Amino acid sequence: MRKFFLYYLPSLLWMGFIFYLSSRHQTITTHVYAYDFMTLKTFHIIEYFILNFLVFRSLYFRNNKKNMKQAIYVATVFSVLFAFSDEVHQVFVMNRTGCFRDTLIDSIGIAINYVIVLKYKNTIKKNIC
Repeated sequence: MRKFFLYYLPSLLWMGFIFYLSSRHQTITTHVYAYDFMTLKTFHIIEYFILNFLVFRSLYFRNNKKNMKQAIYVATVFSVLFAFSDEVHQVFVMNRTGCFRDTLIDSIGIAINYVIVLKYKNTIKKNIC
């Protein structure tokens, strides 16, 4: 049970948080389209960077720190599919639209985490909590 709270619950809570944000009206901060667009899309990248890391962490520890490449690959595929499902969900939310472009933007955050994990795999093996 301790393993669930330490490794799986953070991923589930983060997915719930993303789902919650997708259910709300889109926030406009400055009424300057370019600035609002960049701000919101930066948040997309950060959201999915964190999701990919949390899912990777869950999978990596599920296998007792074995096969890091498989864990990051599965986490990446899962995160991209979740990003796509989030856009599908937004189609059904009033005043929101689902956009494949957002899935691609989300994938930037996922890819950044993927590269970081592979680049620093030896450090992660020693120090990840």
